[in-house]
Amino acid sequence: MDARTGKEVVKLDGHVLGLAFSPDGRTLAAGGTDKSRIYIWNRTKAPGSSPLW
Repeated sequence: MDARTGKEVVKLDGHVLGLAFSPDGRTLAAGGTDKSRIYIWNRTKAPGSSPLW
């Protein structure tokens, strides 16, 4: 969700069980019950951009 607008920018199916930021804060990883996937985002891109993987 975009904190400024309140609009949903990304939706994960299932429950998120973990989030982690890289040491430099540029990359975010999320994993959970969404078909055993781990999503990785480049936080320097525009909000709502697709996961890198």
